[in-house]
Amino acid sequence: ILVLPKDTDAMAQAVVKVLKSKQLADELTKAAKEKLKKEFTLEQMAEKTIEVYNELLKLMNILVIKISSLGDVILVTPALKAIRQKYPYAKICCLVGNEARIILQRCPYIDDLIVYDPNGKDKGWWRLLKFTRKLRRYRFDKIIDFQNNKKSHLLAFLSYPTESYGYANGKLDFLLTYRIKDHKRPIPPVEHQFQILRGLDIEYDVRDPLELWPSPKDEEHAQRLLDSEWLGNNANIVGINLAASEKWDTKNWPLRHVARLCDLLANKGMRVIITGVEKDRARVQELLNMTKAKPASFVGKTNILQLAALVKRCKVFITPDSAPLHVAAAVGIPFIALFGPTDSRRHLPPANRFVVIQKKLPCVPCYSTYCRLSTQACMVDITPEEILEEIEKVTSPHQSFMSVGKKGMRVIL
Repeated sequence: ILVLPKDTDAMAQAVVKVLKSKQLADELTKAAKEKLKKEFTLEQMAEKTIEVYNELLKLMNILVIKISSLGDVILVTPALKAIRQKYPYAKICCLVGNEARIILQRCPYIDDLIVYDPNGKDKGWWRLLKFTRKLRRYRFDKIIDFQNNKKSHLLAFLSYPTESYGYANGKLDFLLTYRIKDHKRPIPPVEHQFQILRGLDIEYDVRDPLELWPSPKDEEHAQRLLDSEWLGNNANIVGINLAASEKWDTKNWPLRHVARLCDLLANKGMRVIITGVEKDRARVQELLNMTKAKPASFVGKTNILQLAALVKRCKVFITPDSAPLHVAAAVGIPFIALFGPTDSRRHLPPANRFVVIQKKLPCVPCYSTYCRLSTQACMVDITPEEILEEIEKVTSPHQSFMSVGKKGMRVIL
């Protein structure tokens, strides 16, 4: 018997009606029992409970930690895609450093970027503890730590997640709820990240490439740079990244070799563009004084996404082990990677068409920021003529690439 809310007279009349009619009361009782038997069984209640849990699983909050560096943040993009595919309804946040935020600001696989600035406003342990209060407000169900250092493990722990995942590496890893044993053998960086994701039943799909998302404004900026050097419609552009990060001078190819390569390419009718960051301006000026070809310098004129738009217009890109190497892989441009003190097996990004050159010397890899022999032979021994030969091979549509661990890879020892 239905009555309107707050209609006390109608409620009273309904109660009196049931009390006066035993037949009506019996009919209501019988109908109620039938409904209980039909709609409120233990099986149905269990099913409804499971539905509630499944709905909660869809609504979970996930945090991915990858604070630095620029190249490493690019390497995390396949993992973000895989997490989104596994948890399509989850709210996925990514904790990044201030410098790297631009890389993921247009990423379609995450819902929110949380910026941590350990060298600026969040510097120091007290401010780190203050920052964790902000993280706790998200009430994260899962935290996946790809940074895997003491600070990131502490950030994960003090966020009070239900579960946290990372490597057992002796860097406060006991603060994680799930610790994954690291492999001693060298494995590529993206595959290395997916070792952690296996704890969430997420497997690595080698077909998933690195990704970057330059905006239309980034594309326009790159085009303006090329137009300024009369390169707007040139199809024979070779890009050369001048240097690795400031602390890794041992990764850099000698300037005299870069200058020689620029002249060799000019003789082949190819135009060269030089890329780099603000710190490389003095270095590029020294290069321009050494070469007759006078390549176009865009050093200090792009951010990471503008660089991606610029690299997309190259026929091939040459770079030491650095963030621009990952950029070239992400935009699908053939590249030649020059490895010296670091191990290419550990740091090479996934790609389809590329060449790795690393000299087989007793001291390689040394992982040192200075050459103990004062020769830097691992980079000096890579000749411009050798690079020129590989450029012609990697850009040839008829050149076949032997597979060494990964599709499309040629390794020159």
